[in-house]
Amino acid sequence: MLLRRALTIATSLVALAAPASASAAGLPSLLAGPDQGVTAVKGKDGVRLHFGPKAKPLYAKIAGKRVVVGCADVSFGPPGRYVTDGDGVVGTIRASRRRGSLRMLTGGDFCFVRMPSSGAGSGAPVATVGVTAAGREYLDELNTAVVMLSVTVLGARSVGDEEEEAEPQLPTAAEVVASSRGLAVALDSVDATPPADKVGVFVGPNQVEIVAVTRGGRRLFHEVAGDVIRSNILHLLED
Repeated sequence: MLLRRALTIATSLVALAAPASASAAGLPSLLAGPDQGVTAVKGKDGVRLHFGPKAKPLYAKIAGKRVVVGCADVSFGPPGRYVTDGDGVVGTIRASRRRGSLRMLTGGDFCFVRMPSSGAGSGAPVATVGVTAAGREYLDELNTAVVMLSVTVLGARSVGDEEEEAEPQLPTAAEVVASSRGLAVALDSVDATPPADKVGVFVGPNQVEIVAVTRGGRRLFHEVAGDVIRSNILHLLED
């Protein structure tokens, strides 16, 4: 599933020694797409994912190899919730040795290319691109939620580096920011909003909230206060 592949990339981000580079337009893109030079083109023969000059290093990984391609649709359930049809229609093709475009087998709200599976689960993702406005909005919000999740993982690891305590200890905002490799900033209040290229972190007594703004301008948040959770990203993380 797309979420599992996104979380795999988020785990890779956590493992990086160098800070993640955020785009001037917003948070870093964990699913390779337009930022990396891959765009969706609709023509008479259907949808193609085009690997432009900027995508040369990305295409080098698949040149002449068999890859899995697919497209899926996004629908809207209850307010603010997305429903996707999983991987949609999927097939295997051989990528040309020369960089260019890969034709999808069908259309959809977003399309993707990934390596074939070498065992259990899906193969490594190559590129995922929104084709329609609904697809682009969904991928924007999914990417934002996964970056937010990666910051919480980094913060948890920061606390986990210390000796085990009798009771679970919340990280401080400073600890989360210090471990985020440039992705996070501390917020002054639970209602504050971070800059577009940062994840905001607020920590109060028995309360933690992470906040980020999608490239489309929507404020996403996940708040845990004792046993109460307030969030508008949980549906994005359901698989």
